[in-house]
Amino acid sequence: MLNRWIPTAAIAVFLLLGAAAAGQGADPPSCGQLLVNHCDSCHYISRPCQLLGKKGRWRWKRSLEAMVRYGAKINPTELDRLLDCLVDQEPSLLAACKDPLRFKDAAGKDPYHPPAAE
Repeated sequence: MLNRWIPTAAIAVFLLLGAAAAGQGADPPSCGQLLVNHCDSCHYISRPCQLLGKKGRWRWKRSLEAMVRYGAKINPTELDRLLDCLVDQEPSLLAACKDPLRFKDAAGKDPYHPPAAE
């Protein structure tokens, strides 16, 4: 009877190890990607970029909490990371503020500048 369970247990262990390894392989988004992915849905990236160095942790936290209340879709882990990014002015965040081509989304939309009026 024990011999019947050995292959099943081996498969279960293999699947669990594979799932754990798959979860470790994904890199978390950079600060610049977080900024573009979560802030651009309601306003241009220039808005938070203009406030870098002018707001402290408490004010950024209140701003991010307001974004969530207004409907921003961001999980708590990414929210905490974005807060740290804004306060610490991480290099990729500064790069996202300065280089619009580097952080364009898949549709080719420029998150920094509105389209030209026709």
